[in-house]
Amino acid sequence: MKTATISQKDLETWAGFLLDHSLGGITPADRVMIKGERICWPLMEVLERRVIESGATPDVLLVPPNNDRGRVWSSAMGRTGTPKQIAAVPEWHKSRYESMTKYVEILGAEDPTQYMGLTPEQLGNLAGADRRFGDIRLSKSWVITLFPTEGMAKTEGMDLDDYADFIVRASTADPMPLKSAEEQLAPLFDAGQSVTIVTHHPIDDRELVLALDITPSRGVMSFGLRNFPDGEVFTSPDASKTAG
Repeated sequence: MKTATISQKDLETWAGFLLDHSLGGITPADRVMIKGERICWPLMEVLERRVIESGATPDVLLVPPNNDRGRVWSSAMGRTGTPKQIAAVPEWHKSRYESMTKYVEILGAEDPTQYMGLTPEQLGNLAGADRRFGDIRLSKSWVITLFPTEGMAKTEGMDLDDYADFIVRASTADPMPLKSAEEQLAPLFDAGQSVTIVTHHPIDDRELVLALDITPSRGVMSFGLRNFPDGEVFTSPDASKTAG
């Protein structure tokens, strides 16, 4: 399998943004979980070293290729496990998550087809077993990033080199200019009352209009603090007054 070629300089820059910008820095008191598949190791290795250099303790969690995002169980358990087996999560798994203070997840699959094809019921069973650990993760300082792999490039219909170039350039760009731009956008969401989205049907070219009431909402800035990279202002419309 072809792997992405990423310079050491870019890996160091990328890791620095994740640890210093997204997580707010690492101290000797921290225990940092670094989670991802083996194919993401070039970035995971740099993160591990830099956590150690900061005096903190790394907890490297290598995810099997048949496990979607390192859930408590892989697709094998989802396909063939009984409800009793799925519920039998080892207690040490919970302790491991509770012991971390910060969390870095590197998305990027060697072969996404290994965990595809599960039924909605099987997916629900896996998600149910993982939910309490997801809640633990969200209670900590966390960030998620995307590492370029050939398998993921194929799902996007792109050549790996082009895909990797796009991901790496975005992941090594200074996120602070995004903050400045979002500081100008967020007040528009805070003061706004409605959003109207107009597009056209891809087959018959009918005009499609979606009207959203954002009167009770506020703009939440996102400039690489949780997903890296990103550059969005989030808001939530009033579901009872959404039409279209």
